[in-house]
Amino acid sequence: MQSFIALTLAATAMAVESADHFKFMKWVSEHGRSYATTHEYEFRLGEFLNKDKLIEEHNANATSFTLGHNKMSDWTDWEYLNILTHQPMPESEKIYVDLDETNRATVDWRNKGAVNAIKDQGQCGSCWAFSAVAALEAAHQIKTGNLLSFAEQELVDCSTQNYGCNGGW
Repeated sequence: MQSFIALTLAATAMAVESADHFKFMKWVSEHGRSYATTHEYEFRLGEFLNKDKLIEEHNANATSFTLGHNKMSDWTDWEYLNILTHQPMPESEKIYVDLDETNRATVDWRNKGAVNAIKDQGQCGSCWAFSAVAALEAAHQIKTGNLLSFAEQELVDCSTQNYGCNGGW
C-alpha cells in the first residue's frame, strides 16, 4: 500500500511538472523565445513559474482586475526594473490645480470606445509619451466620435522638455 501511495504521489508530481512545462512551452512559442542553453531554459522556466504562481494567487482572489502573462513573464526583477527610467519632475516646475469634487460620476471610457488597445513601448523608457498620447486619443474620440491612433514616437523624438527613451514627465 505504501509503495502505491508513493507511486501515486510521484505520478502526480510528474503530471504537475509536465503541465508547468507545457504551459511554459506554449508561452515560449507565443512569444517567439529561444534559449541558447539548457541552463538558460531552466532559469527562464523558473522565472516564468514564479510569475505564474503570483498570477494564479492574485486571480484566485476577488479583485477588480485580473493578471495574465505577457512578454516579460520570463524576465528577472532586475531586467524589468532596468527599463523603468522615471525622472522626477523638479518641484519648481509642478503646477497644482484644485478640482471641484462635488460631481464624482465615473465613466469607463473603454466601454465608450474612447481607448485604443494597449501599445508596447518596448525597451524605450517612454511611458510619459504613451500616457500623454493615450489621453489625447481619448479626448479626440470624445470630441469627434472618431478614435485615432497617434504616434508616440513624435513626442519621443521631438519633445525638448523630456529625455526621449530615458524618461520624461
